[in-house]
Amino acid sequence: MWIVWLLVLFALAAGGGFSVQSVVNHNLRVAISNPVRAAFISFLTGTLVLFAVSVAIPKRWPDFASLMHAPWWIWTGGIFGVAMVLSAILVAPRLGTAVFISLIVTGQLVASLFIDHYGFLGIDRHPISIWRVCGAAFLLAGVVLIRRF
Repeated sequence: MWIVWLLVLFALAAGGGFSVQSVVNHNLRVAISNPVRAAFISFLTGTLVLFAVSVAIPKRWPDFASLMHAPWWIWTGGIFGVAMVLSAILVAPRLGTAVFISLIVTGQLVASLFIDHYGFLGIDRHPISIWRVCGAAFLLAGVVLIRRF
């Protein structure tokens, strides 16, 4: 049970880190006057950190043949990461970090409802319910309230 609480804390910290990242990357954009290059530098830094961590892990790397048998769409995750970082750089400074994050979370929740309902990309199905739709609606209402007040 304690592992669940560690995972919850990790997710909360990651969410807080994403808020900080949007401001840090915006300031990087201001410093170099280019949002795409700011995103590139952000990813390069993250890539270097991930490389160092992956080298430190004693587990062996997968072989190329097993990667070639995986579905094509497993290679698209980085594209979504680019969209997240660029949107943070461009949107957060204009709408505010709270509105930006609430929009991101609302978008994630709505997409997740469909992914869960239809079992997209091999995930277990979790049918949509009125309660889930209400939760998404409340989140959207929260976006409106945060933006207005």
